[in-house]
Amino acid sequence: MSRGPETHRALPNWPRRMKLRFAAAYVDESEGKFLQGVKAAKWPQGSRDGGNVYWFIEDLDAALDRLKPVGLKEREPDGWGDYVNGQT
Repeated sequence: MSRGPETHRALPNWPRRMKLRFAAAYVDESEGKFLQGVKAAKWPQGSRDGGNVYWFIEDLDAALDRLKPVGLKEREPDGWGDYVNGQT
């Protein structure tokens, strides 16, 4: 197994609390963009534990749920559903 920067994508289970690298990967953003989102209140503030800052998966999930568009079925089809459902 490769130990490169994309190794985190192979995790079968995400940890309950994550340092910056994993928290940013969990929401599929770069670390810099993730920190901008924290500053803008898009993402939750991390919790300090000693010299480390951690984000809890429940807080990230709640933030992602708030970002989820409502009424997706009312939107114009864009073809993505066909791709996801294997109808390409």
